[in-house]
Amino acid sequence: MSYEAHSVLLRDELMTSSPAGMVVLIYEEAIRALKTAIRAVEAGDITARHANVSRAMDVIAHLYGCLDMENGGEIAENLGRLYRFVLSRLVTVEPTNDPAGARDAIRLLEPLLLSWRAIDEVPAGLEMVPVAAPAASEANGAHAAA
Repeated sequence: MSYEAHSVLLRDELMTSSPAGMVVLIYEEAIRALKTAIRAVEAGDITARHANVSRAMDVIAHLYGCLDMENGGEIAENLGRLYRFVLSRLVTVEPTNDPAGARDAIRLLEPLLLSWRAIDEVPAGLEMVPVAAPAASEANGAHAAA
């Protein structure tokens, strides 16, 4: 599939996705570009390597730019550090023609992709509620009652 056709398909998928589904598609696009860049390095295709490393960097920079650092707390801070690290690894691919940075990026992004897929699969109308450990006083009271 040509890059243009892929871009049109991705745009159409984004337009019809849930918010979590959009994030899934964005992670998938970054990982797809990275895998293509690795194959390009192995094949000696400098043009494809450059195009796909650039695409992956654009996608990761977009994810970074979408972080809500004011309201996102520790999660946004951690994702910001991770995205900055991924970008720092990707800038090494071009001058060295070494796919190690792209492989590192994939290893870091794939678990996030799996998490977003799980979130996207939660049926509509159900709310995901984090489970917290009971407070010390609750735990002692429940234990004493048993």
